[in-house]
Amino acid sequence: MVRDSAAWVVLGLGSIPPIMAAITAAARKGAPNVCLVADMPFLSYQIGKAEAVKNAGRFVAEAGTQIVKIEASRTYLDVIKAVSDTGIAVMAHIGIRPQSIGRLDSIQNKGRNR
Repeated sequence: MVRDSAAWVVLGLGSIPPIMAAITAAARKGAPNVCLVADMPFLSYQIGKAEAVKNAGRFVAEAGTQIVKIEASRTYLDVIKAVSDTGIAVMAHIGIRPQSIGRLDSIQNKGRNR
């Protein structure tokens, strides 16, 4: 899995889709025979279904990933479905969702029954 924090950790940059596609492509080149998962970065899917499909498609076409990871919540079910409906495999991330910390004001574990 290529995490969306890679651009920040490796390059000191924000995790924006073009940079993440390049980092993911580099991971694919170094590991050509693995199932590669790309973490969809912040604002690559939150701004709408069409943009999410376009960005997920970039990861598949340009970076060679087989799966994209999206932080899942009720808010993004239609986005996850739209990406999946194009034939792109989606790993829905539940539990602690780091991209949501700003909205939640803290790290919270979601998607868990008590």
